Amino acid sequence: MANDTLELLTLSNLDEDLTEGNVRARVVHVAEAAPTVDVYITAIDTDIANAQAIATLGYKDSSGIIEVEGGEYLIRITPAGSMSVVFDSGPVTLPANSELLVLATNNVSTGDFPVSLVVSDGSTSSIILDKNTPSSIRVVHGLADAPAVDIIANNALELFGDVSFTSVTDYADVAASEYLIDVAAAGDNSVVVIDDALINLEAGQRYTAIANNELANIDLDLIIDTPRRIATDAQIRLFHAASTVADVDIYITSDGNVMNVDPNLTDIPYQTGELAQTGYVTVSEGDYIVSITPANTKTVVLETGILRLQANQIYTAFVVNGETSDAAPNLIVADDF
Repeated sequence: MANDTLELLTLSNLDEDLTEGNVRARVVHVAEAAPTVDVYITAIDTDIANAQAIATLGYKDSSGIIEVEGGEYLIRITPAGSMSVVFDSGPVTLPANSELLVLATNNVSTGDFPVSLVVSDGSTSSIILDKNTPSSIRVVHGLADAPAVDIIANNALELFGDVSFTSVTDYADVAASEYLIDVAAAGDNSVVVIDDALINLEAGQRYTAIANNELANIDLDLIIDTPRRIATDAQIRLFHAASTVADVDIYITSDGNVMNVDPNLTDIPYQTGELAQTGYVTVSEGDYIVSITPANTKTVVLETGILRLQANQIYTAFVVNGETSDAAPNLIVADDF
């Protein structure tokens, strides 16, 4: 898509039998944000300085048919005429006796690499990310009775510092790996409220870690975020992270009047281990009010006021405990709120 306009790119197929044991591929540059590039497909031990680019491609350009023996290769991309690698697949297997379409697309994953590769064999497709693609994680402080905290990885690396109640941090890129997470009082890390919680972060994924429940019974939930926007609609996602509130119904209305309408989402519980959520709910652009009631009642315990939801935007919110046991719950908002 260029300048918000869909375009159809037509490619012709080669009507010849594939040599047994080989793989046939075509590479297409469909990343409008990327410049003209050189594409290298080499053996995994080849120095790029000694390699020949298989194609030089501008936006919407297609390589000729590339046919090689099936096996392990490196796919590397540089700006045209440069030896500076801006994308490195690491070792990838190009399966024998297959015909592949390889699309260099804008990278919408984590990291600042200009492209990722979408590989299709005619029936399935997969994504190849740069070998150094990180994970991204952010933290939500949803503990009303807890102080500001520091978040520490592997007992050494401070990921986030001085995070206070209702705060949502920015995303931080970290190497994809397993981590032991400590949540400690800011300014006095000897006071540890969560000790060595194991999380596994995968390359290319975005995560939200939210501390919720109560200080005496903390729960740390790791949520996978999917920030894929829809050009024509808004998306809203709500999490029930308020341990003092039982199952809830959620209403999304234009005027906040819930008396004569059915809830959009019903019987959403508070649960530990994995927070209950609405998932990404698609709505048309417009003004809305989100109202939350105990399940099967019309008693509103939390109302947002008017939300102006826009197309191509994502809105995430967490319902968490109020500051006291008898207080109304709080709403923590994130993303395009």
